[in-house]
Amino acid sequence: MKITKVEAFPVPPRWAFCKVDTDEGVSGWGESTLEGHAATQVAAVGELARILVGEDPTRIEFLWQSMYRAGFYRGGPVLMSALSGVDMALWDIFGKMQGLPAYKLLGGACRTKVRVYGGCGGNDPAEIRESARACVERGFTAMKFCPVDATETVDGLDVLKKAEARVAAVDQQPLEQTSLRDVVFIEEAPPDVFFANPKEERTQLFLSKILKH
Repeated sequence: MKITKVEAFPVPPRWAFCKVDTDEGVSGWGESTLEGHAATQVAAVGELARILVGEDPTRIEFLWQSMYRAGFYRGGPVLMSALSGVDMALWDIFGKMQGLPAYKLLGGACRTKVRVYGGCGGNDPAEIRESARACVERGFTAMKFCPVDATETVDGLDVLKKAEARVAAVDQQPLEQTSLRDVVFIEEAPPDVFFANPKEERTQLFLSKILKH
């Protein structure tokens, strides 16, 4: 079996997936996403193709080392994200050849279940409140949402006030029965603005100081 083609696909809004084809019709898929740089990752995966095409896809460790050491510069988020996606795709191929899921080849499962979070959102506190309530009703014990609109490098106090109102809207849900209140993230906030627990005393103190500034 030989690798015949390596390609990557940008998937809106921010992802990049790669595919490795072989001459025996077995293909593998992996994710090479680097947040916000999908086009860059498509190009990076394409540059790895010259190392991979014509090689045996089951020599996974050899190919990993070849991709990593092929250039003068090593590491970095672009190369490692591209390499990671190809690595997944090679394991996917190998698993299909053996008739086993990749996790079986890598030592077996570590757990029987995985906690997941629900996504919620909206344009104002009322919409976010309803979205959060729907997440709780569906059984989620964790959620993630972004209470901040698109921000400038230097922005006004109104941005923080809107964020406070939206976090407060989620905080009105019956969260005492869950740990929903422990996982509120601000994804696109300015640097260093991160709330792991909006009810935590130091978080409340931080918000109050800013809003009273």
